[in-house]
Amino acid sequence: MTNGRKMEYKLVDSEKDIERSYEPRRKPKRSRIQLHDWQSMLLEHSFRMNPYPDRIEKYNLFLKTKIPMKNVKIWFQNRRAREKSFYEEAVEVHRDGRRAGHRSLGSRSALFAEEFQYRRY
Repeated sequence: MTNGRKMEYKLVDSEKDIERSYEPRRKPKRSRIQLHDWQSMLLEHSFRMNPYPDRIEKYNLFLKTKIPMKNVKIWFQNRRAREKSFYEEAVEVHRDGRRAGHRSLGSRSALFAEEFQYRRY
């Protein structure tokens, strides 16, 4: 006993227990937020109006959708990254033409490429 506390010791029985005690602990898997259709539509509409919302706009989206601000922020980051990749693929296909063995991206990417020409970011 030290300072009125009882010391507890755990006996290690095998090599597996010893190895397990040195393994890094895994973090529990984070749960994802499932968005309703109306929430996604509202976020998409906001993105079309302004892909780089300020804190006030994000806060207003939080109030409207009840999605935490952190998740709203991350949604916009992911959406901008997705938009950029669509644009880059469309530009590459347009520049190189149809490559052998490469499936066409279709009209969706062409629309994104066209849209990017006229938007200022």
